[in-house]
Amino acid sequence: MHRFLLAGTIAAIALGPPAADSRTAGSRVDFGEMTGGDQRRVFLQVRANIIARLTIDSINRGLLKLAKDDAAENAIRYTATLNGTAIDLRQHFETRLNLPRTIAGSSLPFDLRLGDVGARVAGTYTDLLTIEFSPL
Repeated sequence: MHRFLLAGTIAAIALGPPAADSRTAGSRVDFGEMTGGDQRRVFLQVRANIIARLTIDSINRGLLKLAKDDAAENAIRYTATLNGTAIDLRQHFETRLNLPRTIAGSSLPFDLRLGDVGARVAGTYTDLLTIEFSPL
């Protein structure tokens, strides 16, 4: 299992990352000062010697939320694409992968794109993605 903490700020000066804990151990994708349409790409490096399951879950269901503000209307929607396949982060995503059985494995591009940012309250907006890769 791997977790990605997504973050961005609505301000000229970015705030520091939240303190790491067991829920956020993993990688951080930082959009910096956010603008609608901004995109970030990371690669999921995976290896398997059998068909495997890959799952993705967003704790905020595809929304970057301001700390201590759970209102969806104050959040920023973002989209994800894994290896060219659009992922609906509003729900659990699951796919089967039949990857080449090599020591090098496969490097799958994982793209994240911000929706409309508009006028928002300054602060750090976050979401937590959990990505799990397991044998079938």
